[in-house]
Amino acid sequence: MRNISAIVLLLAFTGCVEPYDFQVTETVEVLVVDAQLTNEQKAHRVELSLSRAIDSDTSTKVTGADVRIVEDGSLEISFNESNPGVYETHPSVMGKTGSSYVIHIKLSNGNTYQSTPQVLSPSVPIDSVYGHYIEIPSDQNAEIKKGIQFFVDTHDESNDVSFIRYEYKEDFEIKVPYPSGYEWDSNTQTFGPRSEDIGTCYGDGQNRNLIIASTSGLSENRLNAFPIQMVGVDDPQLEHRYALTVVQYMLNPSAYQYYKNLQENNVSSGSFFDKQKGTIAGNIFNENNSSEPILGFFEVAGVSMITKFFNSSDFRDQGFIPNYDFQKCNPQTALDTVQINDLNTELLSSYNIVEFPVTVPNGAIIATVPCSDCRVYADNVKPDYWD
Repeated sequence: MRNISAIVLLLAFTGCVEPYDFQVTETVEVLVVDAQLTNEQKAHRVELSLSRAIDSDTSTKVTGADVRIVEDGSLEISFNESNPGVYETHPSVMGKTGSSYVIHIKLSNGNTYQSTPQVLSPSVPIDSVYGHYIEIPSDQNAEIKKGIQFFVDTHDESNDVSFIRYEYKEDFEIKVPYPSGYEWDSNTQTFGPRSEDIGTCYGDGQNRNLIIASTSGLSENRLNAFPIQMVGVDDPQLEHRYALTVVQYMLNPSAYQYYKNLQENNVSSGSFFDKQKGTIAGNIFNENNSSEPILGFFEVAGVSMITKFFNSSDFRDQGFIPNYDFQKCNPQTALDTVQINDLNTELLSSYNIVEFPVTVPNGAIIATVPCSDCRVYADNVKPDYWD
């Protein structure tokens, strides 16, 4: 779910003669609306909060509101508050392509808000997602960034121009060099085979930046090699196996323009999670006070998605050599051999039993926990869709 937070109505004056220790003495809280309706059948969410101050990392949730969406001027879609400030529909709700939607919000103080009508654009399939090894100058220092840049291709023959927003999610394998096959029972001071695999774990992540695209000005309504995400040689994602899920939202022109303004306002990164430097006008207004600033946007969009698996070996011929450095794990010094009789709880608080070699009678090979237990880095529960 998108997360848009903001600071508003803050004036700062700077001088060039003497430094000034600027302190925030007053901020004005305004309503922040994060609302979305798509053609997916699911519980759609609306999040309501108040803008946060420049010196604060938390925002106030708006509770007790009445939230509903009206479809084509008649059919009402109701929301229930599932958590403070979070309102959800029934899981069976899905938007209809070509229908017009207006969100209505009534706060507990009696203030009422609504959006301008938003038409749901048709979803468009993603043609392909793929990666190429690249080396580019870093925008932070003089070094060269090396890694796999992932791209998306898409096209829409039914329209002249497309406005698109992208999100992505990552899942990836993390394998430790010396997985432990035995666990120690401190109560009985004995060991036995592990009941679960702690050699392979699964990390995940998702984009925090705002990724938008438009085919306006192009010769055809097609995006080719649009960059989505780059995985560096020092990142863990492509050490072994990697899954990239790309979600494509087909926007109407007003939504695209809103996100474009938001991106330009946050020139540092264009992130949903940045503190905004000013008020970006959205499509929601106070029904009785049009001058009241409202932050956020009611997004109505057709959605398609694709999940693609990649192996590290897929890119070796292109020059990709993963170089992820396991925290506190030095494979050259991680292993040690001890006598079984010397195994104890104190020793095995920092080490794990890897195996019992037949070449060393009554001996056990042990490895430091960061080299033998992947749970130091991630969860060992495999994602449901992982093949």
